[in-house]
This record gives sequence, structure tokens and C-alpha cells, in this order.
Amino acid sequence: MRLGVFEVVSPLGSGGMGEVWKARDTNLHREVALKILPDAVALDHGRMARFRREAQVLASLNHPHIGAIYGFEESGGIQALVLELVEGPTLADRIAQGAIPLDESLRIAAQIAEALEAAHEQGIIHRDLKPANIKLRPDGPVKVLDFGLAKAHEPASGEVTASPTITSPALMTGAGVLLGTAAYMSPEQARGKPADKRCDIWAFGCVLFEMLTAQRAFGGDDVMDVVVAVMTKEPDWSALPPALPTRVATLLRRCLRKDARERLKDIGDARLEISEPFLPGSTPPSGSQAVAPSRAHSWRGIALVAVVSALAGGLGVWRVMSGVKPTSGPVVRFAMELSPGDQLAATNSRVVAVSPDGRYVVYVANQRMYLRSMDQPDASEINGTSGGTSVHGRNPFFSPDGRWIGFWHNGALKKVAVTGGVPVTICATAVVPYGATWTADDEILFGLGSGGIARVAVSGGEPQTVVRVENGQMAGWPEVLPDRKTVLFTLVTGIWDNAQIAVQSLATGRRQVLFQGTDARYVSSGHLVYGLRGALYAVPFNLQQLNVVNRPAVVVQNVAVNTTTSGVMQASLSANGTLVYTSTASEQRRLSWVDRSGRSEPIPAEPRAYTYPRLSPDGQKIAVSATAPTPDIWVYDIPRGVQTRITLDGNNTRSVWTPDGKRLAYASDRAGGPPNIYWIDANGSAPPERLTTSPNQQVPEGWAPDGKTLAFSEFTPETNWDIWMLDFPPRKPRVFLRTPVHDGGRAFSPDGRWFAYYSDESGRGEVYVRSYPGPGDKWLISTGGGAEPVWSRNGRELFYRSGKRLMAVDVTLQPSFAAGRPRVLFEGPYVSALPANFDVSLDGQRFVMLEPERPDARPPSLGIVLNAFEELARVAPATGR
Repeated sequence: MRLGVFEVVSPLGSGGMGEVWKARDTNLHREVALKILPDAVALDHGRMARFRREAQVLASLNHPHIGAIYGFEESGGIQALVLELVEGPTLADRIAQGAIPLDESLRIAAQIAEALEAAHEQGIIHRDLKPANIKLRPDGPVKVLDFGLAKAHEPASGEVTASPTITSPALMTGAGVLLGTAAYMSPEQARGKPADKRCDIWAFGCVLFEMLTAQRAFGGDDVMDVVVAVMTKEPDWSALPPALPTRVATLLRRCLRKDARERLKDIGDARLEISEPFLPGSTPPSGSQAVAPSRAHSWRGIALVAVVSALAGGLGVWRVMSGVKPTSGPVVRFAMELSPGDQLAATNSRVVAVSPDGRYVVYVANQRMYLRSMDQPDASEINGTSGGTSVHGRNPFFSPDGRWIGFWHNGALKKVAVTGGVPVTICATAVVPYGATWTADDEILFGLGSGGIARVAVSGGEPQTVVRVENGQMAGWPEVLPDRKTVLFTLVTGIWDNAQIAVQSLATGRRQVLFQGTDARYVSSGHLVYGLRGALYAVPFNLQQLNVVNRPAVVVQNVAVNTTTSGVMQASLSANGTLVYTSTASEQRRLSWVDRSGRSEPIPAEPRAYTYPRLSPDGQKIAVSATAPTPDIWVYDIPRGVQTRITLDGNNTRSVWTPDGKRLAYASDRAGGPPNIYWIDANGSAPPERLTTSPNQQVPEGWAPDGKTLAFSEFTPETNWDIWMLDFPPRKPRVFLRTPVHDGGRAFSPDGRWFAYYSDESGRGEVYVRSYPGPGDKWLISTGGGAEPVWSRNGRELFYRSGKRLMAVDVTLQPSFAAGRPRVLFEGPYVSALPANFDVSLDGQRFVMLEPERPDARPPSLGIVLNAFEELARVAPATGR
């Protein structure tokens, strides 16, 4: 028997999606599997066209653990899908022999998760994952079959038909079609609701449970019994192996939560969890680290000589490592230099933390976290912390015993062991944190800004609000005092520059405001240390009376303190008196023209701490934000070589030109409260006018070409950054894109029909395009991560940043949108920031970019102070304590 170029050899099986035959491709001389489609699909032209479109998408999945789709074959009225022939037994065959040992189960499960993760990144879900669809090849690798074919097989809209495996008419309703074998389908599938990637996570949990126990998580005598079990019952958890590690049992429970909103958010988290080479409670392999291969970071120059001399003179390395509180000894200051390629994260998040025993320093740079032991010259990347972007970074913090590092990454609160392993998700949350602390009661408190302060158990669960704030207020940077009953935190009404330190009883809610400052911590020397006006302050503090007992004093000048958007102080103190901090020395940057080959030409404007350059519509002026000497908007006239500051009051940033070039919209907190949107004449000749009034932070993105709509982003703790539109008239905001993740844009295409924006919905930052005003399709533009989208003025290209590379994509706007393959224009040390830290000239041949101004070419560094408690006692004596 032949079907086109295929010589049919023998049957392999049959199911709801058709018969499967082994065949030989006589052209390519390889064996394949042919899936003959049932008449219900093959004879329905609409469904067949849709099936082809879906299968073309599925064919893009090229992964070693996914059975490939080669194409279609049609002959004599028979429609067939050409698939990779995968030899070997199915996982169902293996389970029939009995429970699979833990190590083998985790190896198989890790490969299944890897396949699901690759598909989910392409927006493809399996929807029929089960042991029978998983092949165990004789040479070892696992292959997942029939990816997404349940979706491809589905009718175009609500019509009733047979699912791939469930054919009982009693289970079919007009509201939807139940897909997947009943024992592995999620509760939402059982209800006939639309399925997303969380149904695959549920099925993954079912498969892993079955591998470990040789029994189904949800069983029954018939299909209806199984469906009832899926919707109302729990698996028999007692059937799991007695020695099953806690983290695996926890993972199973998170995969099999009936409420999809409470289920594990991303299969990648499961893959990381089960790929760990050793388990909690077991002895880690010798020398194992929770880090990738190390990179050299050296201690250099006089600072090295000073610290070695001091340590040799009596401080003793053993005392730094022992965790014993020093009682005396010299105060030693030095710089820990980082790699010249390191770029510390933006200062509206915490970028540095020191372990309680002073042994380790963790810092955030290059969109990932690094771990540095104080007795080693090298730092190493911490696994599972790279990729993804967030304006509030990763905010690292240590557990009280120093064994764990907590941090945020891709919309989740996580922890990673200092000694080894992969990150473990504590809870999925869309909030952008304002600091966090790990308590002695194994809880984590974290700031929500306008949402107050919440806590969650380290073992996981739903966060609960413990400190509430009024409208117009924000809270962050919490710490529980030694009595375990009182939380110390930062409270702000209006702008962060006016932040105050407060304490509140967790039991009664009684609150007491102490003094002006931000990001305070209590240290065992009996002081509160906090940030104020670009310095680290200390003040003696009475724990019983909860009041200060002397005047505050400056401990270290020029410590980075963000008084604009977050209130973070970039300093961390260990329990034994080791202080680590970053400097406020504002990085001076110069405006430069950079051509398409990467050649740079300085623009003769005075170097400042610039961000967000924007060319005027006529290409003759550059509007740019500067954070020093004050946060303001400046306009540089290119032909005249003159620069003018056009804003005066408050903190002002992120300007965008109106299409006629007469005005600039920008974000400002000049009226108090979080930044809202204003506009001002581009020559600064008239006072600014307020355009929006909101209790939430807002920033402008860009104007529609006709000047009648301004796109802007707004932050809320519940949904992160969302994209809004402000129409003129009537100046009434409306939502354009609201999701639980970070969405932000560079606004409209030159014809106004398309909107380019950044989103981390996939788990890492990427550039997308949507139709405007919508609803409509969206397109993924970047590959392998991207941010800062900028349209060319003629609409033929879309530019974006990918790390240090500037990328270009050819695009077509008419009659519909189309995008080509991204290509690298050049790579360089130009400063990156969301939404875009560069702009393109009118002819598309040059770019305005920001270059770091580093005359001494020194690499970035962290300030270190050993025996800092001695300094606290000297400058802020605790008289009256």
C-alpha cells in the first residue's frame, strides 16, 4: 500500500485522532509515522484548513524531546500527517511493569518538562499529555508525541465532536469539548472551559504521580467516575514513596491544585526543581555550588594591601568567617572591584546583600545575580537568575541562618541555596516588591507599595497583608524586630523623598512614626541604620520603648539612596558588623551619535546622568532626562549647541514629543504623590499642565501620529505595569493592555495602526507588536530576549536592544503587518533602560545613544567596611540606652 511517496509498512495503532501507520519515505529514504486523519476532519474543508494552519505552527517545534511533524501528504482523498517515527515503548508500557524508581522518574520527568517548556515558549500547549503519548527510546532520550494536535483537531467553534480520546456522548456539551484522556485532564478541561498551559502542568503532575506510584492520580470505573474524581477528590498522597523528598511532594501538590490560579505558574519551575542533582537532606557533592562557572573579579591596588595588612595585623580571617560578633578591632574600608563588564542593576531595586555571618556577598548585575565569598577572589553566577527584566530587579536577601538567598524573578518569589541546587518557587506573584526580609519564624515579609506589606510562609502559600496603608500612601522595606511582634518599615505619603521610618505591632496594628528616612534596619549594636539624602545614617534605638535615644549621625557618605521611585538604600549589614554598599557617584553619560556599523561620534552636550533621549519630530532637538543635579528634563538644540532645562519643581523624567514638536509630555511628582503625566511647551516658556490624576505611578510612552492619543504606562501592585491610552479630547484614560506581567511600550508605528511594546509574559523580556486600536493579533518580534523597541521614522524597520546588541527587524505595515528575521547592527557599551534608552534619526542611519563617561576606566565596585559596629558606636554613641 502506498500513499503518495510513502510506502505503508505496518499499523502502529489508532485513536480518536485517526489511525497511525509505519511507512517509508521513498524520496528521503527514512522511516516515518503516518497519522491518517478521520473523515470528520478530512472531509470538513473549514476544519481541515484550520488543522493545516495549526500543524504548520506545531512543525516549528524543533526540540530533542518532542516528536517532530514533517508535513502533510494527500493522495486519493486520504489526508495524512507525516510524523517522526519514534521507536521504543511508551511510558504507559513502562509504568505497567510497576512504579519507577525516584531517580529514573525524575530523569524522565525533567525531559517531559523540558519539552513542555519549549512548546509553551512558542505559545503551544499539548492538552493531551499522558503516558501513552510519551515514548522511551532505547538509546535513552524521552520523546513527547502528539504535541498540540488536540488543539489542531478541535472544531473552529463550539461544535460538538469527538475528542482525541473521550467519545462518550454524555460528556459532550455545546459549551465546549472535553479534550484529553479523562485521567489526565485538568478540572477546567473537565468543565469544557478553554485550556491554557496550566492544563499541561496538571497533566505533568498526574504523569509524575503515576510514575512514582504505578497508579493513576485520579481513577474510576468509567469516564464519569474519573471526571468526578478530577473535579472533587485528591490523589492518594499516602501512595507516594515514603522517602520521597519534600520538595518533590510539594511540587506534585502545586501541579495538582484544582484552582488553576493557584497551580504552578510555569513548567520551567518544575524542570528546575527536579533537575537538581542532589536533594534537601542529602549530602551535596563535594564542592557543589548553586552557581555557574565562575568569573574572575579581583581585589586590586592599595585597597588590597590595606585589607591584607589589617587582617594580618590581628583582625583574623577566621573572625570574618566564624559568624562571631567582633568585640573590638580596627575599622577597615576597601573596595571590592567587580568585572569591567559588570553593570549593576538600576537603583530602584536592592542590588546587594551580605549574609548574616559576613561570609558571602550577593549582587545583581547584567540581569542576573552573582555570589562572592569574602575569602575568594572570584564571583560566580547563581543558576536560574538570568533573563527576564523588571524595573525593580531581583531584590536579594538572606535567610537568618545564611543558608538561603531569597529573590524575585519572572513574577515569582523564590529561594536558592547558597551551597547548591536550583531556585525553588515560594509563591507566584505579580507584584513588584519594595524589599523583603526573611524572619526567624520562617516567613517572608515584603513591601507592596500602595498595597502595604504582606507576608508568606517560606514553605509557600498565599501572601497575607499585615500592614495596610491609606490612599496616597506606600509602604516598603520591612524588617521584623527581635521581639518578633513588631515590623519596622518605610512609610511614604506623596513622594519617596519625604519617606518616614515607622514601626507597627503585628498583633494590634498600633503604628508609630519615628523620623524621616528610608529603608531602615535594626542591627545588633543597638542602632537603626537607614538612608537619607544620599548617605547612610545610624541612630541608637531602644527596643523596649521603640524610640530613639540620641541624635542620628552619618556613617558613610555617598551611599546610593533612591528618593524618586522606590526608597531603596543600597547597603547591607551582617550580624557581625560587615557593611557592603554601593556608591551614589552619579554615572556621567554623554550623548553620542552611533551609525549602523557601530561607529560613535560624541554630541557636544555637557555630560550628565542622562536617561531616555528623544529626538524631536524635525530631528533638530534632543529631549533627555537627567537625574543630577536634580531630576529634570533638558532639551539640547543640535544646530545651536545649546542645552536648556525646561522643568523645575519635583522629580521629572521620561519625556516624549508631541507630533508637532511643540510640547513634551513627561512624568512628574511636582504636586506630591506618585508621578503622573504633565505636558509643557518645549521651550519652557509656560508652566506645565497636568494631564492625569491617579494614585498610581504613570509614565508616558508616545503619541499617535495624529496627536490625538497619548499612550502611557501605569503601575499597580495587582497587575504590574499596564498600557493605557489618553485621548484628546476628552482626556479620559482607557486601558489598552492589562496583564499580570510587566507590559510597557514605545508606542505607535508611523501609520498609527500598530503598537510595539515590551512584555515579560513568556518568563523573559521580549518585544511584541499588536494591532491598534485592537482587538487583533500580536506578533513576537525579538528572539532570545529583547527590550526597548523603537520604530524607524519611515515604518520599514523596528529596532530593539538585546543585551548590549542593537537589533533591527524589517517590517511591513501595509496592508497587514509582517516582520522579518532580527539581525544585529552592532554591539557596544551603551546604557540600557526600559522603555528605550536610545532614539533613531529621521533617515534611520544614526542613533542617539548614551555612553558611560569613565575617564579613569575603573571597573564598578562595592564598598566594604569591616567592623562597622565600631564605627556606629563612635559616630552615634548609644547614650541613654
